[in-house]
Amino acid sequence: MKLTKRMMALALVGCMAISGLAACGKADDDIVGTETIEVSNANAGGANSVCYHDAIGEGVTLGQNDLIATIDGVNINESIYRAYLWSAQSAFEMQLGMDMGTMKDIEIEGGQTIGAIAKDNALKSVALAIVANNKADEMDIKLSDEEIALIAQDAKSFMDINGEIANLHEFGEQDIIDLLIGAELSNKVQIALSETYMPSEEDIATEVELAKPAYEKVTARHILLLTTDELGQPLSDEVKAEKLELANELLERVKNGEDIGKLAAEYSEDPGSKDNNGEYTFGRGEMVPEFETAAFDTADGEYWAEPVETSYGYHIGQTIAHQDADENQIKDEYIAFAKMDFAGKEMMSFIEEAKIDKTDAYSKIEIITNTAPEFELMPEEDQTANNESTEANSNSVESEVAQEELEPTEVAQKELETTEVAQEEKLEATEVAQKDSETTEVEQKELETTKVAQEEKLEATDVAQKELEATEIAQAEEMMATEVEQSEELATSEIVKPENNADHVELDESSLKIVQEEKDNDTVNQ
Repeated sequence: MKLTKRMMALALVGCMAISGLAACGKADDDIVGTETIEVSNANAGGANSVCYHDAIGEGVTLGQNDLIATIDGVNINESIYRAYLWSAQSAFEMQLGMDMGTMKDIEIEGGQTIGAIAKDNALKSVALAIVANNKADEMDIKLSDEEIALIAQDAKSFMDINGEIANLHEFGEQDIIDLLIGAELSNKVQIALSETYMPSEEDIATEVELAKPAYEKVTARHILLLTTDELGQPLSDEVKAEKLELANELLERVKNGEDIGKLAAEYSEDPGSKDNNGEYTFGRGEMVPEFETAAFDTADGEYWAEPVETSYGYHIGQTIAHQDADENQIKDEYIAFAKMDFAGKEMMSFIEEAKIDKTDAYSKIEIITNTAPEFELMPEEDQTANNESTEANSNSVESEVAQEELEPTEVAQKELETTEVAQEEKLEATEVAQKDSETTEVEQKELETTKVAQEEKLEATDVAQKELEATEIAQAEEMMATEVEQSEELATSEIVKPENNADHVELDESSLKIVQEEKDNDTVNQ
């Protein structure tokens, strides 16, 4: 609810900013009343316009086409609602700098989309117009015939130039008239309500004291020696050192009595002040912090103790005079703000108290992509004549927004920025993932190649091992064969020995038998 109220205050800018149109003129009878003013074959104005001098009671119908809601018993048809919806979405587009067709589906706080909030704001703006009209009747606030005539004239001019927009958004001239009258009455009621309130003397005194520093001013003169080039880039350390040396020399010269204004004309590199004795008069928050502090903290007529370095360069300065805050000005401005703040809250409470019943047709209404109007509903020439009305309304919106933690535009903009960042992060993540995937594929291929190489190496090792084993077997067989041959030779030599030694003969025969058996065994083994 908190966000919705802030957003509604924003939407009311779209509806109420045009209220300053009502000025002077004389109404024609064929413009005022329930008569429909034809704009196009498709979209005529309201069946009943907002009542100009009486309350809008139960059973009154506003707009044409389908019934989309009832507000305190008043029938709200689609065409009048479409006019308010166009105004609400135009306010969003102006504040956020985007077409509603682009941002309508963006979700913000509470899960609501900007499009849904615009629809809700439009309906509550209609409710405000109805309730404000009835409050105006209670408070005996009327629109003059001249004001009504001027509203009708402005609505006709708008439709003559922007009939295409009306056709696109499905509203008519009478709907614009009703919207303008509702906004003007809301503005008048708000101003009247503000006059019923006065903050306490204690509150006024507290606020004045708190606001004093913001209203103080000081007049100072200075000589600026830049430490950046024409593109804002810092100068070299050598050049900066030369500038600082010159700054110290100039400070000594002014302390010794030379006129800082004349030296500013000769040496200062600040085009905004060098031809004006180097002089500025300013309040807090208007200058860079270092410059502001030096000017406010130095006594009247005194030179600054040393050159002051800022993002621009070195300043040789003198505080000329302090100007105290105007307490009467602060008091008047605070009272005006407090009054409009009170009235703004009262207006918001009217909307919360209104009984709003939507029909099925409301849920079927879609946001239509906007087209920029060629004719503004607040012509520049009318702004001066209606300054009081416009300023009061502006203060009301400011007072409502001041109660919240963040401006709705900031919230929505942050949401848009968050969405863009998320999209960029998602894109970057996708690119990184793709790169990771490509890297993984390369690594996988390298791993597979390594694995194949290892397998080939292992196979080669197995082959070499088998070859080694075969070689060893061959060597063993060759060695065995050699031993057999040696045994056979030995046996033969024993056989041919003299037969006069019988024991030896028998032994040799046994040896021969053993040799023969070993030979037979070798043959079998082979």
